[in-house]
Amino acid sequence: MTQKETRTTTARLAATAIAIAGAALATLPQSAFADKLRWKMPVAFSTNLPGLGTPAAWVAEQLTTASDGSIQVKVFEPGKLVPPFEILQSVSDGKVSAGYTWIGYDQGKVPAVPLFAAVPFGLKPWSYAGWYMYGGGHDMLQEVYKNKGFNVHAQFCGIIGPETAGWYKEPIKSLKDYDGMKIRFAGLGGKVLQKLGASVTMMPGG
Repeated sequence: MTQKETRTTTARLAATAIAIAGAALATLPQSAFADKLRWKMPVAFSTNLPGLGTPAAWVAEQLTTASDGSIQVKVFEPGKLVPPFEILQSVSDGKVSAGYTWIGYDQGKVPAVPLFAAVPFGLKPWSYAGWYMYGGGHDMLQEVYKNKGFNVHAQFCGIIGPETAGWYKEPIKSLKDYDGMKIRFAGLGGKVLQKLGASVTMMPGG
């Protein structure tokens, strides 16, 4: 097995860049574009961060293109309008029109979302995308947010490959080495490390 294959099979799936919006563009009737809309969209990642942040500007451009210029989206860098971990609540409360984030950051408020975002030894990107788009994953995710009282519509805007298990100052020789370790991690992988005694901190990428 190659190093690349090992990383793919042992790392967690990071389904990133899920835009949370009040309604899906595809479901809006043409008459809804009669008046121009100006949306504010805070993002969780710097738009200069490859893979995680750069798609945000692309999504904004696609909304403008799909609406024939009727929708203009202004992207706000992390913390400039809304802190990354508050994007979900801000969209649900109607303070902003949309948000661009990773749904795994919502796990404190919606415990089931890591199942859609970062599952250790989970599906590869192309398998996940197929399940989400054609296997009922999209509708299931909407139900998960609705059941927790959030007035949002989660839209799949991008995905990256699995991450490695971490970079450490000292070699990890056994599971006991995680006991007492301070580590940045998220999703279900973070929960596993907590069980092993690690002190896990969740921080936005970049």
